[in-house]
Amino acid sequence: LPSRLAAGATGDGRASAAVVQQQQGGAGGKQEPLDLQPPRGTRDFYPDDFRLRTYLFSTFRRVASSFNFEEYDAPVLESEQLYIRKAAEEKPSV
Repeated sequence: LPSRLAAGATGDGRASAAVVQQQQGGAGGKQEPLDLQPPRGTRDFYPDDFRLRTYLFSTFRRVASSFNFEEYDAPVLESEQLYIRKAAEEKPSV
């Protein structure tokens, strides 16, 4: 295997959390507790809420489609650098 694959890196040069933990001595060294909270601005949908969300989204899609709207999807999370750049571009000049 190429060294980057053997090290657990993905095609874009990032490594999985397990590989990073292993490289930082996670197996035998002191481990930091895992942060299991969802990323800021996101949430988990449990079954009852997910059923309601699915129903609402299906209704939105059906109604929008009847008016010839096309669906568009984008990543929920963006890199911090892209977000900062976008915010700077939208900042009004004084």
